Amino acid sequence: MPVTDETMKQITGLKQSLEEYKAIYESQWGEIIHYLAPSYASTSIGKPGTESAPSYKDIYDTTALEASNVLADGLQGYAFGRTISWFRLRLEEGELMKNDEHKLWLQSVERHIYEQFNKSNFYDESRAFLRCGADFGTAMMTFEHDEGRGIPVFHSLHPGTYAIEEDRFGVVSVLIRTFWLSKTEAVEKFEEKNLPKQIIANKEDVTSMYEFHQYIAPSSRIKTNIPGDGEYISVYWAALDSKKVCREERFEHKPFFAWRWAKNPCGSPWGADNPGMVQVPNIKMLQSLVQDYIRISQLAGRPPIKKTEGLKVNFYPSGMTDLAPGSDFMPVQVTGDLAWTGSLIQMIKAQINSAYHKDFFLALMMSQDRTKTATEVQALVDEKSAIMSSFFSRLAHEFIEPVLEAVFDLEVETTRMPAPPISLSAKQLKIDFISPLAMLQKRSHGLNTTKQFLGEILGIAEIAPTIMDKINTDGFVDVAGESYDVDHRIIRGDDEVAKMREIRMKMQMEQMQRENQIEEAKAGAQAYGATTKAPEKGSLVDRQMNEGGKKR
Repeated sequence: MPVTDETMKQITGLKQSLEEYKAIYESQWGEIIHYLAPSYASTSIGKPGTESAPSYKDIYDTTALEASNVLADGLQGYAFGRTISWFRLRLEEGELMKNDEHKLWLQSVERHIYEQFNKSNFYDESRAFLRCGADFGTAMMTFEHDEGRGIPVFHSLHPGTYAIEEDRFGVVSVLIRTFWLSKTEAVEKFEEKNLPKQIIANKEDVTSMYEFHQYIAPSSRIKTNIPGDGEYISVYWAALDSKKVCREERFEHKPFFAWRWAKNPCGSPWGADNPGMVQVPNIKMLQSLVQDYIRISQLAGRPPIKKTEGLKVNFYPSGMTDLAPGSDFMPVQVTGDLAWTGSLIQMIKAQINSAYHKDFFLALMMSQDRTKTATEVQALVDEKSAIMSSFFSRLAHEFIEPVLEAVFDLEVETTRMPAPPISLSAKQLKIDFISPLAMLQKRSHGLNTTKQFLGEILGIAEIAPTIMDKINTDGFVDVAGESYDVDHRIIRGDDEVAKMREIRMKMQMEQMQRENQIEEAKAGAQAYGATTKAPEKGSLVDRQMNEGGKKR
């Protein structure tokens, strides 16, 4: 047996250890769920159908929920959305990109991968993944192959269903997760012979759900004899019998993706400094202030009444109350400054929205304050783009790039990928991110500084024109084309441009020669005309000619 009882003891021991460590963060996650993410219900998720319903009873203001949704929608819509082009493949060797056959193959591969993403549940699961990363600091997604439908399948995990460990390089390398299957699903996934007797004993069991666990880690983390050469191993077992392995397998690549908003400085594998965690105090304060604001507003509109016992007071408009002799009533004075409370509420809302970069995505969505000029909006977008580069770079490194590589490798392994030309065997591919957000950051960090530099140079060029000899204007066109992801068919190649310039230079030289010939012909005609014209009477030439005639 590849996985022995001793190995399972080590795996289950590691599971317990990682879960005990995770418990440190669960109290804070509980507050996040309570005030920001009620749909997660609880930090501990049990059998499906037994979890508590989401509770919104203590949420009086939805600013944080809306900001989290805008961040998730904005990131997906502008970084890797279903309706946009967000990646492009190219060859590491630039010379190979000049071959039309290579370009056509790359385009066919891109279309195939886009199509696989569209047929899968990637975009649906990734939105929950993004919200989880922003709210809890850590997001986890598993990846598997649905052989029946021939597509990749993704699952975004609830924080309460897994534990993780990172290696010495700071990469999340171990995932131990909990999930539930019906008996039918368990038999389909693991085969009946590999399931505990308690599950297969009841032949009529069609409603019960059973708890299973999966351990995924590098093969070097806990040694096993699982056959194969894959770097990662996976071991499944049922909670009913931790010694019985339901399935073991190997993977060439890690079959899960972990994204942390920011690296935890204490060495924990769990993310830190995310908006949800940082803004919990503000979110709780906001709920309290809004509750007080509502209460004070209600008291101002319907103040308490001090009245004689037994007296019924008519509060309807133009209502009249008959008073018996000695009876009386009067409103109780309500204290409280709504203006101060309102300004404090707006300030806290602004802090929460800023933490989730809501203003950045609203600027992209053209919902920014209409009083701002286009220049001001662009300045805001550039500023926020720079601020966001840190966590977005981590998102690209830990999630977007690995997802693309995993899907690409899966399509190659299953031979669904278009076959490459013979000339491209063993050639390395490179991924270029071309989403609106990626291109915006490229322009903000690269092209804008280049434009500023050129502006300085052009000012000096008015005084010293020769300084332009240092500027490669063709290079600027290439840089700008990359920053705006211009179709390669629009910008001509260097060879074509060189031929055009050579032809233009030749035409200019021929034109100059023709103009010179015309000028020479004009000068010759003028000289000839000057020699054939009769001299004026009385002039020196006329006298000399007359004297010469007399002598003859």
